[in-house]
Amino acid sequence: MSLCFATAEDNPSLHACLLLKAVFPAFADLFNGLPAARTGLESANLRLRLQTGSGLRSTLAFANGRCRYLGEERVRADIILHFLSDRLVKPHLQGRGFATPVPIRGLRLWREIQSFARLGKLLEGSLNGTSGGEGEGDPLFRANQSWLTLGVCLRAAVQLSRHEAFSRQFAKEMPEGYAEFCIGEDEQGGWIQSAAGKLAAGGGPPPEPPRVRVLFPDAETALDALDDRLDLFSAVGTGKIRVEGYLPLADALGILFERVPAYLKVH
Repeated sequence: MSLCFATAEDNPSLHACLLLKAVFPAFADLFNGLPAARTGLESANLRLRLQTGSGLRSTLAFANGRCRYLGEERVRADIILHFLSDRLVKPHLQGRGFATPVPIRGLRLWREIQSFARLGKLLEGSLNGTSGGEGEGDPLFRANQSWLTLGVCLRAAVQLSRHEAFSRQFAKEMPEGYAEFCIGEDEQGGWIQSAAGKLAAGGGPPPEPPRVRVLFPDAETALDALDDRLDLFSAVGTGKIRVEGYLPLADALGILFERVPAYLKVH
């Protein structure tokens, strides 16, 4: 519905922020959550940076069979993958691959670069449902898919509130507080905070008691809701999605989430 008020922007800088700050952290989530994703990097001890010609950068650290998202932290990277222009980022957001950036450091680690490219393909398939069969046989794959998508959508909403004109203005008028999103009986999920017109997001339980909780009964319902394939008002009204607490905050966040699929191909 929000797209009726303002269409998606063709903004290369926004696209770059979405890739580096909303999608790129999901590499760590996938690597840590799915054993099959670690192939070729399970023994790696290195830092890998993705950066653009405009100066945006984000870094992943691989060590001891785990991956950690370092964000913009200033550390030396063993591998640097470089987009010559922010305009080259948009195809990645639309599910057309992670192969464009040029390796400008770390060619001696070519095998690890190839393993990272494979991890990118697996992430792409997990987010948009086109994995080509890889990983789908693992029972963890489907379970991970929903919370990976949720994490990307939460972080994307934050980036839209900072870099998209409509969302930036809309965030200034949003109710304040934490909103928690949970999937399934184990209540795995994440949170988003609205405070003084600014948004922040993270995984797991929120740092403070949430003002509202949104509970998806299963992965399928969560994916349909996040990809705007589900009538949220109807789903809440029928009890398919449970909302506990301050409904206006959930409604406002729902308007931001509606905008995410216009930029990112998820499921």
